[in-house]
Amino acid sequence: MKETKKAIAYFRVSTDMQRDDLSLETQEKGGEIFARDNGIEVIKKFTDVMSGGNRNRKGFLEAQKYLEEHKDEIDYFIAYDVSRIARDAFAFLSLFNKLNILGVKLKLINNPNLNSDSPMGKLILTILAAIFEFFRFDNADRVRDNMIIKVKEGKRMNNAPFGYKMIDKKMVVVPEEAELIKFIYNEYLKGHGIVALERMTGKDRSSIKQWLNNKVYAGYNVFGARKMNKTTFKPMKNPDTNKIVEAKGDWEPIIDIETWEKVATRMNNNKEFRIRNMEKTSYLLSGLLFHTCGSKFRGNAGRKGTYYYRCIGCNRSIKTDIIDEKVLNELFNNEFLKELNKSTGKVENKKEKELIKLKNYKISLKNKEKKLIDLYTEDLISKDEYINKKNEIKNSIIDTEAKTILLESEKEEKKQNIDFAKMFVIALSNLKNTESKQEANKILKMIIKKIEIDDNKEVFIHLNF
Repeated sequence: MKETKKAIAYFRVSTDMQRDDLSLETQEKGGEIFARDNGIEVIKKFTDVMSGGNRNRKGFLEAQKYLEEHKDEIDYFIAYDVSRIARDAFAFLSLFNKLNILGVKLKLINNPNLNSDSPMGKLILTILAAIFEFFRFDNADRVRDNMIIKVKEGKRMNNAPFGYKMIDKKMVVVPEEAELIKFIYNEYLKGHGIVALERMTGKDRSSIKQWLNNKVYAGYNVFGARKMNKTTFKPMKNPDTNKIVEAKGDWEPIIDIETWEKVATRMNNNKEFRIRNMEKTSYLLSGLLFHTCGSKFRGNAGRKGTYYYRCIGCNRSIKTDIIDEKVLNELFNNEFLKELNKSTGKVENKKEKELIKLKNYKISLKNKEKKLIDLYTEDLISKDEYINKKNEIKNSIIDTEAKTILLESEKEEKKQNIDFAKMFVIALSNLKNTESKQEANKILKMIIKKIEIDDNKEVFIHLNF
C-alpha cells in the first residue's frame, strides 16, 4: 500500500483584497481538491488576512515554526501561488531556502509546474535559489574589505597548503613536503609534463597542477584570483583583475619568484596550445557518458589515431564513432516527440471544453443567487430557507472555482510540455547543422541529462525533461 504523504498548507488574503475568486474559502477548497487528487494529507492549515509585504504575519511565522518542530513528519508545503506566500521576494526566498534545508517540497495549487518535482519547477526554483545565494554574496562583500587589509599585512587567510603547516596562526615550512614541491618545480622546468610528474612522485595530477599554480610557494599572498559563480555556484577565474589583491606574505618561501614565473610562463604556453588543438581532439559526448557501474567515461586517444571513450571505473572502452552515431540516431528518432505531438491536440480540446462547461455552470449559479435574493426580498421564501439555499449555492461556486483553477493549471502544465518539445526540436535541428563537436556537445547538454551504457553496449538516454 502506497504511503500517504503529509503536508501543511498556508493561505493568505490581503485586508483590501477579499474577492470571491481569491478568498480564503476558495484557496482552502482548492487546497482540499489538490491534496485529494495528489494523495496528500493536510495535517495543519495556517492563514493570514494581511498584506504579503509584511514579513511578521502571524500565520506565516507559525507555519515556519511548525515546519521546524515537525520536519520529520512533513513532506510538502502547500500554498495557492507564490504571491500568496509573500509579495516580498526575500521573504519568499528565505522560506524556500528553509524548505530545501528541511527536505520539504513546495507545492503550488495555481502553478503545479513551480514545485520541486516537475522539470519546469526544478528549473525555476533553482533560479530562485540562485537569487537567494546572490543576496548572501552581497552580504559577503562587507567581510571582503577586512580580509584585504589582513592580506596586505602579509597574513595567510586560508589553510596552510601542502608544504606548510600552521603554528600559532603563522605558516611554517614542513621540510620533507617542501622538498617534494621543489622537485616538482625543477622537473617541470626540465620539460617533464604533469602526467610524467604524476608517475615520478605518486601524487595525483590535479594536486600537482594546483601546486604549480600556487604563488604561495614563492612567498606571495594572492586574494580574489578565484570567485564563486553566482549562477553555477562553482569556483571560476575572476575576470576582474582590479579585484585581485597580491602582497608579500609573512612566511618563508619554498621557491624563488623567478622559478615560479618561469613555471607560470610554461603553463600558460601549454594552455594556449591545448586551446588551439582542442577542436581536433574534442569528444561529442564529453561529460554525458556513464557506464551502468556508475562511473564516467573519458575520451581516450589510441596510438593509430583511433578515439575511444573509456570508463574510469571498470575500464571498459568503446569507439567514439560507434557510440556517437548510436546516440544521435536514437535522438533523431525519439518516440517522446511523436507521442507528445499525437496527444497534445486531443488533451487541449478536452480541457478547453471542460473549462467552458465549468464557467457556464458558474454563471448559472450566479443567476440562481440573484433569483434567490429576489425571492427573499419579495417574501416568497423564509429567512432560513434563503440562508440554506444561499450557502448551498456559495459552496457550489467555491467548488467550481477550485476545479477551474486546477484545470487551468493542468492546461498550463501541458503547455510547458509543448514548449519543451519545441526546444527539443530546435536543439536537434541546430545539432544537425553544426560541424563543431564543441558546439554540438553544448547542444546535447541542453537536451540530455546523462547517457548510460551497459556491458552489452545498450544505450539509455536520460533527457532533461
